[in-house]
Amino acid sequence: MSKFIFLLICVLVFNSAINAKENLNVKEISISQNIAGVSTERKFLMHLPTNFDFEDVYPVIFFLHGRGGKMEQFPGILHKFVNSHKFIGIYPQGYLNSWNLGKEPSKANDIHFVEAILDNLKKVQKIKSNDYFAVGFSNGGGLVNKLALETNIFNSVAVLVSQLTNELLNNSNAINKTSVLQINGLRDKIVPFRGGKTKMGHKFFSALDSIEHWAKLSKCKEHQIQFDTAFGNKIYKFPRCPKLLNITLLEVKKSGHFIPPNTEGNLFKFILNFFFL
Repeated sequence: MSKFIFLLICVLVFNSAINAKENLNVKEISISQNIAGVSTERKFLMHLPTNFDFEDVYPVIFFLHGRGGKMEQFPGILHKFVNSHKFIGIYPQGYLNSWNLGKEPSKANDIHFVEAILDNLKKVQKIKSNDYFAVGFSNGGGLVNKLALETNIFNSVAVLVSQLTNELLNNSNAINKTSVLQINGLRDKIVPFRGGKTKMGHKFFSALDSIEHWAKLSKCKEHQIQFDTAFGNKIYKFPRCPKLLNITLLEVKKSGHFIPPNTEGNLFKFILNFFFL
């Protein structure tokens, strides 16, 4: 288990006594998927806001854990945001606790898994939504990158402590139509801010090169602008992108592979503001 996952789980346990079994608004759902010729049950949690009405339309946000993570880590820390911002939280579980980017224990087709979740939400759970978003951490951030490159599911995505790789780009002919927020720790030694090959076997672009690639895929017309935040971090933005796309990098100067919950005042509020929720 990575240091990031261990610290994130500690924060979640410390900050909240709410978990998926205790919270009546969280439902565990199973979907069958064929993995290497074997029918396998895959699970996700659906987290509904208080006073949920099936006749109303809600934004849906996927949260993807890092390698070694569990879907149960999300309900406690996101409970107040699900209720205050009135969105549906979807927390999938990676097969073998990982997401398949080519060098992980899992060999599952996670694109098909996410598409199957969406199908289940619409046809079985009767969820109404026009807006879909995704947040991924580390290995989960890599899958969010893959989803943004290879599908048009999401309005906006947030990728934490991960960057693009040549492998992801070589498998995609996409013209990006998704707003991308990338958040990286300047002191990250697991997925280095300046890029390079890692112990997981992936060779990452630097954080800056990664967001530049997103800008090119999005057909942004000018180079990025930079400015310091009130919290001592740095933001890189591309001011002229078509179709109101927002391509942004947040450089968290004092963080490594763990982005603290109080980043920019509140990490999840910062992400939700990016999503205009």
